Amino acid sequence: MRPIAGSESSAFLLSMFESINSEEYRFSSTVLQRHLIAARKEGNETYDCAHPNWFGVGSSATLEVDPTICRFCGFRSQCTLGKVDVEAVTIHGYPGDNLPSEEIIQQCFQVTNSEGRKVRFDPFMAFSLESNMSRDIYAISRSSFNNFYKVSADYGSLQHAVGYDSKYGQPLWPVDQQFLETYLENSSTVRNALSTLESHHNKNYELVAHDQRSLEFISKQLGWLKDDDSAEIKQALELIFIRLSSVLRKIPATKKIANRAMKPIIDHPFRMSGSGLVHLAIRWAQLIPEDIEFYKGKCDPNHRLYESQLRVIDRILPRFSSDRMERERKQYFPRFPMIAMVSEEDVSSLELEHPAGRIIDVVIADVSQPFFLIDGLGVNLLGVWERD
Repeated sequence: MRPIAGSESSAFLLSMFESINSEEYRFSSTVLQRHLIAARKEGNETYDCAHPNWFGVGSSATLEVDPTICRFCGFRSQCTLGKVDVEAVTIHGYPGDNLPSEEIIQQCFQVTNSEGRKVRFDPFMAFSLESNMSRDIYAISRSSFNNFYKVSADYGSLQHAVGYDSKYGQPLWPVDQQFLETYLENSSTVRNALSTLESHHNKNYELVAHDQRSLEFISKQLGWLKDDDSAEIKQALELIFIRLSSVLRKIPATKKIANRAMKPIIDHPFRMSGSGLVHLAIRWAQLIPEDIEFYKGKCDPNHRLYESQLRVIDRILPRFSSDRMERERKQYFPRFPMIAMVSEEDVSSLELEHPAGRIIDVVIADVSQPFFLIDGLGVNLLGVWERD
């Protein structure tokens, strides 16, 4: 450090501190820096400034500074000079998408502080355990995102969904996560129970009236039941879910989940309440359609509702192509936090809730189409995208 003499340095420093906006602050900082450069004596240790463009010097030019100048620098809190472990993110784009400019992407990582200055920050703070750490971030256009992360049914509100099943295009709700964890521990028991349904099914068991209404309402929402369906189709639908519910009832863990109070839209995706067993059975049919296919093969051809059951099951089975089902390696993902880069013209059409992600912030920018910046929460999304 070198001594600083005269009152001018103090006046310039005070002017910087009393700036009322970012422009005044930068101007005062630049004036102070130039004053300190002019007062530098020959022989003082110097080195290149890491951020000359902030002071109005072109990036191709050099700006020699010394420890004293850096000590009073207005950009000191954000300077990377001498910092070995500077945290940084690497942006990976969806294959085939033309990404927004670097300047636009940088806007997503800036915020105006109380002094009116733009400072760097991590927009995924509180949404990612890796926030403020070096990591990969992913960019994808809205059209590519919607095309890649399809959904098999219209669930309406996605606000409380917590994950996404990429294999079958299913948003996941809290009760789904609990069910899937339990199912994986009891899958062999479930299959054994399914294989003996025809011979051991309790024919006296029926759905209560409220569950019948709930099943009919949800089935129409999902396209499993149509208004002009025959009575046999409705009976077949009810038979299938009576049997699936009876299987779940035999497993203590799933029965425990079913006995918990479930709030429509929050714990499961449906607006109609009903017993926990019926809702679990419906989600089971959606999340693990392989079991419904297995059940289909075990149906008794001599049962009076055999043909009607097959028609209902064909409606239940997912519409996704088999090649994508076979190609998916990782099936379950969290819902990703996303920053939307969108033009003023497209703001009104922007949806905040998506099956595989939730928009947590919006940056108005000069982009030809909306783009999403995604924190993968530890998932290598580029690898997932390139595999498709």
